[in-house]
Amino acid sequence: MNDTTRSASSPATGGDRLKVKFFRTIRNPSRFLTRFYSFLGVGLAGVVADAAIFFTALSLGAHFLSSRLLASLIAITLTWLLNRILTFSQGRLNGLLTEYLRYVVASSVGAVANAAISFPVSQFDAAYRHLPAYVAGAVAGLIVNFFLYDNVVFTGKRDEHSKESRNA
Repeated sequence: MNDTTRSASSPATGGDRLKVKFFRTIRNPSRFLTRFYSFLGVGLAGVVADAAIFFTALSLGAHFLSSRLLASLIAITLTWLLNRILTFSQGRLNGLLTEYLRYVVASSVGAVANAAISFPVSQFDAAYRHLPAYVAGAVAGLIVNFFLYDNVVFTGKRDEHSKESRNA
């Protein structure tokens, strides 16, 4: 399908969809901000759970990366449940397993970003109990996760609703 045959209301490429989404966000920033603040609240709950598990595992003698993996898996599951109910409820998919697997994959990308930032920092911050590494990794994961959850995971009902409102 080329540009001359493509419908203006159904962009063909991911880049086109992101452009449309970007301009909708500019026109209605309050909707984006509401969702982002909800995401931050859910993320805070995830960070509390993650930190409790991570630092407990470290204090029990677990290796840094083992502690990171365990804490991430538990926090991913908790935040999936909360995000699907509170933040991205309009974009929930019908299939729970499909949505959860997408969430795990997207979260894994965020976890890789987290580890890619936090592990090198952890080599120099043991005197600070790895807190700088933890914070740096959390910020990297937050950015990656919001983008992926909003654009890859929770794309269900919201897309259908958007199509209906454009056709009305």
